[in-house]
Amino acid sequence: MVDILRVVIDTNLIISAILNGTGAPAKLIDWMTQDEDYFKLLISQPI
Repeated sequence: MVDILRVVIDTNLIISAILNGTGAPAKLIDWMTQDEDYFKLLISQPI
């Protein structure tokens, strides 16, 4: 069994992914939006 990564995605990463579609932030967003369970979404209570 492969452990699922817990990752913090902040606004800076999303903006960087939008501005540079070929960089590491964009690749991270691509991995997040795939059907495979690469990441587990964690949301804080205030959100």
